[in-house]
Amino acid sequence: ALILLVWCLIASLLLVAAKLTYEGSSVDNARARYAAVCAQRAGAEAAGIFGAALSVYDAVNYAVQRKLYFEPLDYGMVKQILSPLFAAHGALRAVDLAFMGRNFSFSARRHWRTNTTHPNYSEPILLLQSNFSDCFDRLGEPGCPSAG
Repeated sequence: ALILLVWCLIASLLLVAAKLTYEGSSVDNARARYAAVCAQRAGAEAAGIFGAALSVYDAVNYAVQRKLYFEPLDYGMVKQILSPLFAAHGALRAVDLAFMGRNFSFSARRHWRTNTTHPNYSEPILLLQSNFSDCFDRLGEPGCPSAG
């Protein structure tokens, strides 16, 4: 009977101690650590997204300044400029380009195409879409959203 009484006393003390642990500052400390880690992760992801945007701006600006890209409808040059950036930055999903004094624009988007040799694998491609009148002739049906 004495052993049972000692066991009940120890179990009761452990239950009270556990209750005090979860009511005390340890839960607040765990929540604060979790919030800090989440904030750091969100900050790193935002920095990656802004870094990708700045890379696109720098690449297009460099191409324009060096006169590598001077004709707005040079779709091949746009692909040459943007393809490496889409490959390097996973956070980059789309780039929209518009031109001052022109009545058209176009978009470059990451598009996933099913690989024919490996049906369970999709590969990224760069899809250009334009609202210019020759978009169907130069980019095909996927490149001309108004053709549908």
